[in-house]
Amino acid sequence: MILAALVPHPPLILPPVGRGSEAGVAATSAAYRRLAAEITAAAPETIVVISPHADGYADAWRLSAGDSSGQLAGDMAAFRAPGTRLSWSIDRPLNDAIVRAATQDSLPAVADHRRRDSLDHGTFIPLYFLQQAGLNNAHLVRIAYTQADTGAARTFGTALAAAVNTTGRRIVLIASGDLSHRLRSDGPYGYDPAGPLFDQKVQDAITANRPQDFLAIGHRLADQAGHCGLTALEILAGYLLAAGPWQGESELYSYEGPYGVGYAVAAFRQED
Repeated sequence: MILAALVPHPPLILPPVGRGSEAGVAATSAAYRRLAAEITAAAPETIVVISPHADGYADAWRLSAGDSSGQLAGDMAAFRAPGTRLSWSIDRPLNDAIVRAATQDSLPAVADHRRRDSLDHGTFIPLYFLQQAGLNNAHLVRIAYTQADTGAARTFGTALAAAVNTTGRRIVLIASGDLSHRLRSDGPYGYDPAGPLFDQKVQDAITANRPQDFLAIGHRLADQAGHCGLTALEILAGYLLAAGPWQGESELYSYEGPYGVGYAVAAFRQED
């Protein structure tokens, strides 16, 4: 592993979509660019993105296999920017290794292609920043998670680590997820006290360098907060803790919630 990261995915952060609104998330934009530059400089072979918006299954972890040429493409047409497009090559050998490792841990997983499969915005946005930073030759693994509890998510993270170790890939793992959507009364889902509490717990886990604390947050609080990122963080924790107690370092690059949704950018780096 090179590093793992938590990133948000607000479409308005992309200038072709935001059309000026991206100025309201300037701290997140700057943090994203910094993270993307760090990842690009590390020259990963594969980017593994866990996205809550990827097309998946209720009863199995799904990895996108790409089209007949192994590509997964997408655009921002759903957000008024059809000319903003990306296409990434799928790392099918790593896909297969992850499916095997998950199956060995009794977790149903498949790697397949759907007729209208594409890059969802939870995957598109981090890849956009990476491409802007100059990362053009890395492959992609895109993971859609199933309806999993904390234990299953952690176990899947452990299986993911085993697959990476088996293949020897230099990867960056990206947990794509916004935090609470209930931070403000004028936000998309109104205000709930659980919103700020959930976001603070995520920030505390990062600043205390304790990814294991993601596993103690709980889905009841997360659901009340209107999140879309806890399962990805639980998978990330399982991945980081797969070899035993976490020996790395974490850094919270930024946190803000100007539009009523929490956006955090953070990195986890393994010690040499």
